[in-house]
Amino acid sequence: MLFASLVAALLLIQQPVPDTTALTPADSSILSDNAVDEAVDASEVDTPRDPPEVRPILAPSAFYSPVRGVGIGAGVAIWNAAQNGDRLHAEGRLTQRYQSLWGSYSTADPSRATSYAMIGMGGTSTSRFPYFGTSPRYDREARLYLNRAAFEAEGRLGWAPFGPRTAVLQPTLQFRYDRLRSYTEAEDGSLALAPQDDIRQLDALQDVPRHGVSGGLSVLLDTRNDEIMPRSGMVFQSGLTQFVATDTSELRFTQGQATVTVFHPAPFRLSFLPEPGALFVRANVVVTREGGDDPLPYMYLPDLDRDLLVGFPRRQFRGRDGASLAVGIRGVIAQIIGAFLVEGMAFGMVGA
Repeated sequence: MLFASLVAALLLIQQPVPDTTALTPADSSILSDNAVDEAVDASEVDTPRDPPEVRPILAPSAFYSPVRGVGIGAGVAIWNAAQNGDRLHAEGRLTQRYQSLWGSYSTADPSRATSYAMIGMGGTSTSRFPYFGTSPRYDREARLYLNRAAFEAEGRLGWAPFGPRTAVLQPTLQFRYDRLRSYTEAEDGSLALAPQDDIRQLDALQDVPRHGVSGGLSVLLDTRNDEIMPRSGMVFQSGLTQFVATDTSELRFTQGQATVTVFHPAPFRLSFLPEPGALFVRANVVVTREGGDDPLPYMYLPDLDRDLLVGFPRRQFRGRDGASLAVGIRGVIAQIIGAFLVEGMAFGMVGA
């Protein structure tokens, strides 16, 4: 799978070789003086570069959390940073028990360009990572807190063979690093209630860094009329990745994932709302298959969190496979001074 990803990447970055053959004197004689002057003038004209556009990012959701404590998140996004259409993004969170930093650079907007390249990297460190074991069935009283650090680096190419706003093929190569420093009880007696298989796995992972490389191919299709507040269209993303450990273990696994969300304008509008909003249906599935003799550590198992089952406590359920289906409505519920919009969402969701 890694070899196939690299081959696809090389094919995507190939460019046609320009014809550099010079005109012979006989050929140049057929050009008029005016045509020559126009050709020279056109060659000296450069495409004007748009000025950089800087937008601050504020993440107030990190103000307080019983797991992370008091803190805040902030960042910046810069369009046209080095060339027209590119994007530089940096975001960080600093709280009592959780710290993270992520940065990325994209040569173009995937929704407007036929090809682009993206690189990104980031890391997290936390002493209160909630852990309920690796079984889909959990015991709330057996919760542990993990003291861990993680790092990721990713490179991605995108190619829309049928033009912008169509299917985008994305070969991706990623490096992951995880280290469990220690674990503690969330409450007195939690350790005694935790399954012994999970405790043995944590003991084996403690102070033994785990890292590996994954390569794969994903497909993205986004036809929403607006990325922030869509009323129509759909967004579909699927991918297949192969992970191979680069540490002393012989771990490897394959993971497939697909998500689709379809939006449709609401057929009616309540009188006290600024707009009718939109109905949506969302489906998600992830399947993981293990290879080799080593069991899958907790950090490689999919979570039934906001990506799979919105509304459940993050990482409260874990398993190799997951699926969910949601039906709901979203829209603007308040408008302040014509410049600030407050969006609301209501939905029902099932998952397993």
